[in-house]
Amino acid sequence: IGVVNRSQKDIDDRKDIRKALSDESKFFTEHPAYGPDMAHKLGIKYLQEYLQSELSNHIFRRLPQSKPKLETKLFEINERLSEMDVPLTEETKERHLAQTNESFRQSFDSAMGGKVCRVDTKKLSGGARINVLMNDTFAKEVDQLFYDETRLGREIATAILNAPGARLALFIPDVAFTSCVESQIELFRMPSLACVDWVTNEIINSVNESIDKLKCFPNLKNIYSKLTLDSVRESNKKCKIFVEHIVATEKCYINTIHEDFKKVTGELTSSLISDVQLKVTTQAIQQNSKSDRFSYKKKDFWFVLKGSTLSWFTDETHKVQRGSVDVKGFHLKSETDFSLTLVLSKKKLLSLGSNSEHEFVFNSKDMTLKWKDWFEGVGVKVDNGGPAADNESLYKDTKSESNQSLSRYSQSSHSISSHSCEDMAFPDHMPGQVDVVKKYIDKYVVILKTIFRDRLPKLCQLELIDSTSKFIATELHVRLRHQFPTIDDILGEDPDKDERIDLQNRKQHYIEAIDIIDKFSKMKL
Repeated sequence: IGVVNRSQKDIDDRKDIRKALSDESKFFTEHPAYGPDMAHKLGIKYLQEYLQSELSNHIFRRLPQSKPKLETKLFEINERLSEMDVPLTEETKERHLAQTNESFRQSFDSAMGGKVCRVDTKKLSGGARINVLMNDTFAKEVDQLFYDETRLGREIATAILNAPGARLALFIPDVAFTSCVESQIELFRMPSLACVDWVTNEIINSVNESIDKLKCFPNLKNIYSKLTLDSVRESNKKCKIFVEHIVATEKCYINTIHEDFKKVTGELTSSLISDVQLKVTTQAIQQNSKSDRFSYKKKDFWFVLKGSTLSWFTDETHKVQRGSVDVKGFHLKSETDFSLTLVLSKKKLLSLGSNSEHEFVFNSKDMTLKWKDWFEGVGVKVDNGGPAADNESLYKDTKSESNQSLSRYSQSSHSISSHSCEDMAFPDHMPGQVDVVKKYIDKYVVILKTIFRDRLPKLCQLELIDSTSKFIATELHVRLRHQFPTIDDILGEDPDKDERIDLQNRKQHYIEAIDIIDKFSKMKL
């Protein structure tokens, strides 16, 4: 499209636009090359109309494609603003607080389980993890409880000896059983307290997860977290006090007529214990006879020396005899402080053809010397020399010295009292009594394991889980109102104020742009 440009002379003469357009039209009309036929398609005015037409067509083609994009942006802004909706009136603020409380309660109850119809299928909830801790992990910890058999045996023996004091006891004292059971009850304290802490930690995790899911002001989340976790910690302390109470309760009363205890030990527990006590007491009375338990051929037997006949049995009842020998014709020799050997003379060996040597291994030097005296008393000759002869003289000298002076006796008593229980040698009849008491302690510990496995989950459910759920449902709102006087103090300031203003401005711009597109489309039509 041809146009006539302004010359320098036109600029210097200050020719206005109307005069310039008139001169341009006259130029194209009178010019022989363009003439009147082409003059209407030349000039600045025609160029302006043509460009306006092209621009309008371009806009008409492009605007319909831009409108869906603008509408999508407007929808996203409206969604974001709805999520950031802030209650403005007192009524809406109270409604927002009540809805948040209810959402928090439902979320926590859902995590604990048992009260909802929908559960998470992606991961284990807090209640499921607590279930494993209370009924599996804690149960295994209780089942794995063990005690030192040797130490328990010494404790039982010490208790049996301490019960009658200086007197002689005809029966195994009950206090030996109850005193030793108390030390076994103490073993349950630490696993029980640990179980309470395990459950408390899982509840704290569930509370934090539930608070993170809430759609509310950050200040309200912080208040919920602080108040609820304070309540959980209070419940933890209260629950541990109940655990201590359970342990103290079990210690203060040893229930020997418990149904499970009677099933294990028999309905006539008292009479059965009495029978065993009488049998063991009879053995204690028989200790004045020549009877002891020691080793022969690397096995332990009960040996009885009656007259010149030495017999040995499998146990203290003396019912199953494993052998016997007439010690006449033997002579005695000792190579260590804990052994004696009966050696048959060659003359009797040829006549009897029996075993020529019998070696016995004793538990202490005193027992060795005692049996040496007994063998001498029935005519067994003793070889001179060796440790046995020295021990014999030492043993006899000690006996004579202890009978000669009261001061020597006092020194000996002081020496005995200074020994610990582990260094003292208990009476020979004591192992049988210890085994009887240990048997009943073992059975009672089984009952204790059942009691603690049953009561700890119930206690954690009541004092930790249900207590926290009840606090969220009722007490939380009360504490909120007590600590914060107004609803604005509870909700706090709007943290998204600046973002909200920016979104509202952008929303207005998108609305205006869509209106312009609609108007332009109608104009073209």
